[in-house]
Amino acid sequence: MRRIFLLGSHLMFREGIQGLLQRKTDVEIVGQETDFHKAIEQIRELKPDIVIVEDGEDEAYPTTIMMGLINAGLKAQVIGLNLEDNTLTICRGEQLVIREVEDLMKAIKQTDLLPDMIGNVDWANLAAARSRVYGFLGTVYNRLPSDLFVENLLGNEMGVFLSSLLEVEDLPVELRAGLLLLQDYIRTSQGKPVEQLRTELAVDRTRLLRGVKPDYGPPPPYESVYKGTEAKPLMNISSAVQRIYAEAGVNLPEEVKDRPDFIGIELDYMRFLTEKEAEAWSTGDQQEALKILEKERTFLEEHITDWIPRFCEVMFQEAQLDFFKGIAQMTQGFVLSETEKVAEILEPAT
Repeated sequence: MRRIFLLGSHLMFREGIQGLLQRKTDVEIVGQETDFHKAIEQIRELKPDIVIVEDGEDEAYPTTIMMGLINAGLKAQVIGLNLEDNTLTICRGEQLVIREVEDLMKAIKQTDLLPDMIGNVDWANLAAARSRVYGFLGTVYNRLPSDLFVENLLGNEMGVFLSSLLEVEDLPVELRAGLLLLQDYIRTSQGKPVEQLRTELAVDRTRLLRGVKPDYGPPPPYESVYKGTEAKPLMNISSAVQRIYAEAGVNLPEEVKDRPDFIGIELDYMRFLTEKEAEAWSTGDQQEALKILEKERTFLEEHITDWIPRFCEVMFQEAQLDFFKGIAQMTQGFVLSETEKVAEILEPAT
């Protein structure tokens, strides 16, 4: 018997799925909800095997739900279902076309995996969740705010993303404080002109990250600036980071003008590694996943955690907007917790 929970904003979606499955003797609808936060609590109590999510225009929504479940310590699998074009997306990223109810039943039964396969899916989902956080932070540091960035910041998906992170048990104090500041900034920014928000974000970002002049913001966030000594000259650090990227098959695009040791580029390299780790777990290549995890641990210990938390302390003090104060605390809390997280993953995975 597969226990199913339905999550969707439209009554027709939930009633439609319930109607499709009600005559099946090997599935049971144990609950349904429209609100993500309420759903997390019900899923924690009801412990369903599968959560079927309404998948509409936002293709990333099922992935966001999966990340929220992982962060909350819940084990249910996720199936995103779009009734408009009859497609479903299984949590592992596989996309199928639904032609009849048996196609949905096939997807439901696919979650009945061997224990080691379930383990791989869990590791893959966790790596994908970590990758998404790195990707968000990398975007903030690497790109000037655009109208689209502001619109996404104020949108529903960002709200779900931040809330899902706040669901994590034993969340580091700095990370939680940063997330709450971001939520507060987004809440107080609702209704303001997009152009106004874009401009104020761009001004504060330039002052904090670009090192325009000594009396205008902190020293820019390059590892070589915050770690450079006579024993490790500035450019030697930048060159060492560049070699690490090259060994991993990563080349910076020509349009990237920053040095390889810029905070956003280092965080985006971690996004790349965690994304590759997720792919390795998904394909069952455990050895490759473990090799990538070792690369993550080395880069975190020898580079990221050796300077980024110190910069974030300066950034928090210098930031004028709660958005960048929140980003500073979120970054600091996240990268400091990552070394411990990777060790926690490596031990049982090995």
